[in-house]
Amino acid sequence: MEWWGILIVSVLGAALFITLSIALYKHFFKRFYDIILSGLAIIVFLPLLFFLMTLGLLALKGNPFFTQARPGKNEKIFKLIKFRTMSNKKDSDGNLLSDKERLTGYGKFLRKTSLDELPQLFNIFIGNMSIIGPRPLLVKYLPLYDDTQRLRHKVRPGLTGLAQVSGRNAIGWEEKFNKDLEYVQKVSFSKDAKIFFKTVGKVFKRSEINQKGEATMTEFKGKKNLAIYCAGGLGKEIYDLAVRNYADKYSEIFFVDDNLQEDSFYGTKIEKFEDLTVNDNIEFSIANGEPFIRQTLAEKIKSAGFSLATLVDKTAVVSPSATLSDGVTVNADSFVSSNTIIAENTYLQQLSTIGHDVLIGANCVISSLCQVSGQCAIGDAVYVGVGSCIREGVSVGGGSIIGMGSFVHENIDELVVAYGNPAKKIRKNESKRVFG
Repeated sequence: MEWWGILIVSVLGAALFITLSIALYKHFFKRFYDIILSGLAIIVFLPLLFFLMTLGLLALKGNPFFTQARPGKNEKIFKLIKFRTMSNKKDSDGNLLSDKERLTGYGKFLRKTSLDELPQLFNIFIGNMSIIGPRPLLVKYLPLYDDTQRLRHKVRPGLTGLAQVSGRNAIGWEEKFNKDLEYVQKVSFSKDAKIFFKTVGKVFKRSEINQKGEATMTEFKGKKNLAIYCAGGLGKEIYDLAVRNYADKYSEIFFVDDNLQEDSFYGTKIEKFEDLTVNDNIEFSIANGEPFIRQTLAEKIKSAGFSLATLVDKTAVVSPSATLSDGVTVNADSFVSSNTIIAENTYLQQLSTIGHDVLIGANCVISSLCQVSGQCAIGDAVYVGVGSCIREGVSVGGGSIIGMGSFVHENIDELVVAYGNPAKKIRKNESKRVFG
């Protein structure tokens, strides 16, 4: 056969192989490439593996390897192997110190360069893992997964995955699971290639290794629970919003009220704040219409180690450029325009309209049918009554109350009660109370 004939056959063969690789990638060629590439990588990196093994033996004064049971495809348990990065230092009572205290300088280097993951090439070669896939998590998390989260085990776990190139340990659990599910639903040659090259880039940049302030990823505790602080009319609104929009996110939605003696409200249980612990995996939403009481409760919640939930009704429209802080609630059919910033623990009732470039402080209540025009500045702990309108560019001082149906056309000072069309100062808000 002439040389050109050999060239044509070779090109056609290569084209056929590439076509089959793409078409049958998920069911056959993904595993084929795992075996070939991991095998080649083991041969190439064998000197480095022996060097790091020896270095770890000296640096950690013991076994340089870390092995742990992890769930693989279809939740089948296997032994994952990594280079050990933490010492076995213990306190005076014989308990292991925190991850941060045990993470050695040698270990930090391995993590930043991802060299601690190299021994997993053997896991890939023997079929426990894949090069690309959701990262294998702890066995103890299995009972905590919901049906959607459990879908991550439909494929082999990976050395790297979509969640890792989207933030590695720096993103939260909910986003991590969403990325895992996105990958499982669309496994393809092109997606794996993109993830692979993004991983290489991130390793060289040494970026997004850990969550801020953490040596390792925080522990997964399963679905969160939502506690609605204060059982009343506003509590009913938040409960309905949460059930409509966040039933999949929260395992349980209940009320917290320290003043009511009843065991239930609005068809669900009431708990006392003092009976709750951080281990209960709870987020709070504050259902009180008094701004200064909202502020007090928020401080109480955060000082106890709990977090505030941000809740947005699916019928609300929030600009992608808007910023909603922790504890903000945006109720049904409300609108938040571009570049608006809403600070912590502010409540927007139904049909509220917030214009562009607005600044709203913490612990505010914006009542139903209110319109806050563009470039307004509203201070902390402000109450805006039903149907009120605030003119463009106007500022309202912290602690003030705008009465129902008012039109605010000029700036309002701090701790003022204003009412009317146009709104005028009636008195100072000395009691710092809206009602009573």
